Amino acid sequence: MPPELHPVKTETLDLDHMINVDPKGFRRTVDSFEVSTTPAGPALFMARGADHPKFNYLQSWFIPHLDIRVTDFHMRPGHETNQQLYVDIAVTTPPAGFDGSLREAAAGAGEDAASARETSGRCRENAAGAPEGVPGTGEDAASAQEGVWRYRDLYVDVVTFRGGHPQVLDLDELALALEADYVDATEVSRALAATQRVLDGLHTFGSVEGWIEHEGLRLTWCTPRIEEDSGHR
Repeated sequence: MPPELHPVKTETLDLDHMINVDPKGFRRTVDSFEVSTTPAGPALFMARGADHPKFNYLQSWFIPHLDIRVTDFHMRPGHETNQQLYVDIAVTTPPAGFDGSLREAAAGAGEDAASARETSGRCRENAAGAPEGVPGTGEDAASAQEGVWRYRDLYVDVVTFRGGHPQVLDLDELALALEADYVDATEVSRALAATQRVLDGLHTFGSVEGWIEHEGLRLTWCTPRIEEDSGHR
């Protein structure tokens, strides 16, 4: 049976106000945004809570020059799996003019925060901002602000598993999206190239982290307070 097709999912990442507007338009309070630099350009780390029935926290690395988002989902008790990392094939666009001195200043702050996170191993907590799941004004309003990164999902996903082989998902959705004019041929080619790049990296280096570190970025993660309190991971 063909998958149920949906338009391209988009998000905004508002570093100034610590808000992630998700694909459904809900404003999600972000605990941490951290910008890092690589020889090929910037990358953005995000950590925030979630009200999903299967997971209660997520951490993502948005890596524009590789056209990927790498996410570690923290599953609720009773929903644990052997899934390790979830790689979305996607286009992430930093704010206009995000280079030069702006990039260096943001990167410095991000690197300091990442160092503190690595030392403590704990995710930051953000007591300010919008409550979880508050409907927002959507991507258009957020995109007009400074400090906002934009995210456009290109349907295909690569999932890695502990002790298992990676799985490629939703190539059929990408084909249907092309037929429906949700994406164009250039985006399809870009998505397929990124997917192959992920698979080649996994084959050569054995893991997502190993491959991306070879590309000049070390992925680091943290433990949410909700898991520290429960002793669950």
